[in-house]
Amino acid sequence: MAEGICPQLALVNPFIGSGGWGYGYGSLNPSAQVPYAALRLGPDTTNSIVDLSYRHFSGYNYDDNMVRAFSHTHLVGAGANDLGNIGIMPVRLDKDHQWIDSKRYIEDFGYYQQISSNTEKEEGETQGQINLDNNDGKINVDLDSPLFWWASMNKTYESGSPGKYSTYLIEPDINVDLIALGSHAALHHYTYNNNEINNNDSNAGIVIDVCHLAKIEYPTTSNCLNASLQVGDDGSSFSAHVHFDGLLSHGYLEVYLQGRISTSSSSSSSSSSSTISSLGRDNNKDNKRLSTPSSSMDLSKDNGSPVVSWLGCSEGNNKKSESDCEELVMAIAQLNFDNDNNSGDGVNSVDIQVGLSFINASLASSNLDAALAKIDQNTKKNVKKMNNNNEEKEENKVISLTYDDFLNNIDQIWCTALSLVDEDFESLTDDEEMTELFHTAIYRTFLSPTMYSEPGSSDGGAYYGLDNVLHSSKDDAKNLGDCQDQETQKDSDHKDGDSDSDDDDVESSFVDKWRETSQGFASQHFSDMSLWDTFRSMNPWLLFAQKPIALGVLRSMAAMTEQQGAFPHWPIGSHDSGCMYGTHGATLALDALLVETPDDNSNDTCGTWSHSAQTIGVAIQAQLLAMATTSNTPNGRNDLDHYLTNGFVSIESTDKSATYTVAYAYDDYVLGSISTILESLNLSIISHNDTLNAMERSSNYKNVWSPQNLYFCPRSNNGTNGNGNLICPKDPASPLIDKQWYTEGDAYHYAYYVFQDIPGLIENLYDSPQQFDDTLLNMFTKSLDHPFGEPVPNEYYWAGNEHDILYPWFFNFGPNCTHTQEWTRKLTHLHYNTSPHGIPGNDDYGAMSSWLVWASIGIHPLPGNSKFFIGSPRISKVTIYLTQLLSDTN
Repeated sequence: MAEGICPQLALVNPFIGSGGWGYGYGSLNPSAQVPYAALRLGPDTTNSIVDLSYRHFSGYNYDDNMVRAFSHTHLVGAGANDLGNIGIMPVRLDKDHQWIDSKRYIEDFGYYQQISSNTEKEEGETQGQINLDNNDGKINVDLDSPLFWWASMNKTYESGSPGKYSTYLIEPDINVDLIALGSHAALHHYTYNNNEINNNDSNAGIVIDVCHLAKIEYPTTSNCLNASLQVGDDGSSFSAHVHFDGLLSHGYLEVYLQGRISTSSSSSSSSSSSTISSLGRDNNKDNKRLSTPSSSMDLSKDNGSPVVSWLGCSEGNNKKSESDCEELVMAIAQLNFDNDNNSGDGVNSVDIQVGLSFINASLASSNLDAALAKIDQNTKKNVKKMNNNNEEKEENKVISLTYDDFLNNIDQIWCTALSLVDEDFESLTDDEEMTELFHTAIYRTFLSPTMYSEPGSSDGGAYYGLDNVLHSSKDDAKNLGDCQDQETQKDSDHKDGDSDSDDDDVESSFVDKWRETSQGFASQHFSDMSLWDTFRSMNPWLLFAQKPIALGVLRSMAAMTEQQGAFPHWPIGSHDSGCMYGTHGATLALDALLVETPDDNSNDTCGTWSHSAQTIGVAIQAQLLAMATTSNTPNGRNDLDHYLTNGFVSIESTDKSATYTVAYAYDDYVLGSISTILESLNLSIISHNDTLNAMERSSNYKNVWSPQNLYFCPRSNNGTNGNGNLICPKDPASPLIDKQWYTEGDAYHYAYYVFQDIPGLIENLYDSPQQFDDTLLNMFTKSLDHPFGEPVPNEYYWAGNEHDILYPWFFNFGPNCTHTQEWTRKLTHLHYNTSPHGIPGNDDYGAMSSWLVWASIGIHPLPGNSKFFIGSPRISKVTIYLTQLLSDTN
């Protein structure tokens, strides 16, 4: 069992934070993935045929009992509808490749009945439709709609652990096992159980829904811009491609999936033949969405390699207007694996190995090959060890990888990664759930950001940049402080938790394996970075515990800055969504410059941390300055000229006046601090006056402060002395009503948004340090009276969003630091637990989970500063094996 390989596997619960609704939805999918993987294979679920907002951003909600499909890409805790690309669903069909009669229960309609594709039509109905009576009229549902390959799951048999997910589908009587194979590869394993109903009377089958997304779009798929699907002549392979539109990706991502299918019977592991039939809805003749293909999808083998393709509704990366866009039906193939009636043996299981690419179909296949080659290599090592190294030729022997090999591989990968932390909770008798909470939070820090460089490419580093041009992360690394030649670098990369170590002591070697393994991440390209959310806790955690990954993230941000001429806000894949405000993500570059490393006396040594950090600082410095001082710059500032002249963003320009003013002041601090350090090293490429001006602007938060209310307010430019008048909300504690004045919050949520200068806030804007302490304490005390729980934003301290999650640590600046010790520990009890509702809001790419890690060990860094806050740990003892760059330790 997994816990026999290492204890950490059994301590991780991937379902924590996967349930809930509203603002309390953790938005986490229990997908199978390796650390930082692009391919996250997991279930997309529902309880309804319509999308319920704030319940399915990740595609999954633990409170659902119906599976729509298993898809290959997922956001990690973000509060947005995107990804969930290319769904696959196992089905059971009769000998004529029709749906088997089965009970379908649709909870929202209180309805169930026997259904069949042979249902006789009633007068006035068309063949292929049935009526669902929900007491409010009748709802017509096409029998070929996805509603009829969705299947209920038995939650008792649903399970997950790092890199694996399993469930049981009730109506088709199918066991599902999903296993991650690599950063861009995974395995579907479907077991078709035999019983008195379906034994030898049904065929195993799968549905491939190319236009599937995490967001439910029923009955149309308007976000599917174009799609193609090719199925091999014998049904043993397929190639799928989709160009889609998401809330963040904005139509800039294209996904390619290559699948290799094998089947086995109950008495044999040999491959079975398959036939291919069409499944899909005819185009509505009155709806002109599709320019091609014809209304039917002919996938018969007689036509050779079948193809279903759409020209779709896009021109390059620009969507056409809705009026020019015809409604796109689903791109679907149904593959049927025939039973052999003469022998009595039917298909018992179907395995689908899949490779993913964001570049082309060929690389999707190569990425799968790269993962299988690595597993083959590691399996041979294990065989050699079991044979006591006696078989010298074992490395050259061709082996056939088994299902157990895949299971062992993924357990090895995650044991290696999770060895980062070792803990002892013996003395905390009142904290039984902390072990599971803590290890799950640690696990979540390995899920993102996403590694987009593709392992099957020629140098293992190909990716599409923000300029929509192919780049190599290995070239980026060489340009940004890595001095290894390309071949040496490729040889040193150990992706997906693999290592060349031959240490016989498996458990004791996990730490050393991860230290070796993680080095390769420093030269990979990362995206899917929710930088406004992660700069406070998650990015500092990577810098603290996982320096090679932090360096890879820094190099990626620097490369993006060059590619689009601006520092990124919220990049997803090869597109910067522009979501949220400011350039807070640049804090990681400042923190990197502040880190003390063993090479500090040799800062010009190529390849060391200091050299890399300095190179990255120089690479982003000029663009940060341009964004802060030049109008019409990509990702630039709102009301910039007014801000530079008067020191605040006016409410005439935006109702987010106060939010933007305090945010820009912080960003100016980051720019000024980076430039000050580079200037001291004679590396700065901006003038000394630009540095001084940036540091001066970092105090602009004072210009929107209300001394009467003790919080920040929007300011009008219509007032005396050119400074304007403050316009404060009637009710500062109204995150929903007055949300238009504060981004994702209210006045209290932004009252201490001065991460760069809390001492200055206290000294200059409060009557006394005690007044600061009293008002901050009042915010936390009043938060306890919130009657609605996590689904509704708390008007005072909102644990489920990031703007205020550092505030409990700010008591350390006042006269009563014990309030930090009290509240940081209390908040972990109040807002975190081991249930599916156990995270207070969207995890936002590890933001909430990493905050819990810091609070649990009793410290938290101050971003943009070298200081750490002291809290009150919930852990009696923890050992963190910090991962450094090998170039800094040699």
